[in-house]
Amino acid sequence: MHWGLATVPVATLAGWIGGAAWYGILGKQWSAALGWDPAEMKKNSPLLPLLFSFAAELVMALILYRVMGPLSGPRLIEGLLGGATLWLGFVVTTTGVNYAFQRKSLALLAIDAGHWLLVLLIQGGLIGGLR
Repeated sequence: MHWGLATVPVATLAGWIGGAAWYGILGKQWSAALGWDPAEMKKNSPLLPLLFSFAAELVMALILYRVMGPLSGPRLIEGLLGGATLWLGFVVTTTGVNYAFQRKSLALLAIDAGHWLLVLLIQGGLIGGLR
């Protein structure tokens, strides 16, 4: 069964849930790497950042769908490789440069870039496997 463009919202939601699980597991390490006080974090609503991240992941899924469109062959594998390639070529490189100039730790880079790798693998696998 081919889902076509309907894979985009499915991949978006799955990637977003995967990201929530990632930070649910690594939240303490993430806030420590940022130097944030957990008590202070509880004072701010996460609603706006969560909505923004969902919108960003929707754009990512749309672009991934578009980039993968002309590909042929084993689609699940292509989806996973496509997600990993876009991550390596664009996400980890730009995040790494930003964090280097901001003097942020490698631990923070590993947590944040790892999150985007997970999201792109989930999205790529679903878009590739279902398209």
